[in-house]
Amino acid sequence: MKWVLTSNKQAIIREYQLMDENSCKVVAKINPLHKSVRISCDNQHRLFFVEEVSPFSDKYIYTNEYGMEIGSMALDKQNKAAGTIVIDSTRYSYREQSNPLPAFQIYGRGKFQPLFNCNLQPTVTGVSIAGKINEIDNKYLLLGLCWFANLKTTKEFAY
Repeated sequence: MKWVLTSNKQAIIREYQLMDENSCKVVAKINPLHKSVRISCDNQHRLFFVEEVSPFSDKYIYTNEYGMEIGSMALDKQNKAAGTIVIDSTRYSYREQSNPLPAFQIYGRGKFQPLFNCNLQPTVTGVSIAGKINEIDNKYLLLGLCWFANLKTTKEFAY
């Protein structure tokens, strides 16, 4: 899987697509001014807001379009490139890597093998999306990836 930036990186609203081979699984439209992301997947469309708990903590709260808390993200205190994400009471661990290519690895609770290994498309200038300019995008892309994993798990149990 790979997150691909489909809009101009300087655009006010940046659009990413989660590609699995040649098919688009998730579309994420990030608005950093409103600290929001619109995520579309399998005819499900949701709006999420990301709120920092305090400037001194490494925790973020995810709320939906109705203002209800649906999850959170906490960065690891020793390793800022790792942490946990909770979506609808399902806990995921994640790790960001930058070598050889920028990528996210998402783990389920108690799992040693990643559920998803998701690459990030390098930009035209050679600077990765995971660079300092778009650090905030990573929080939204991780939310999109975990929401997709949560939808996929929910569908498996529904049948």
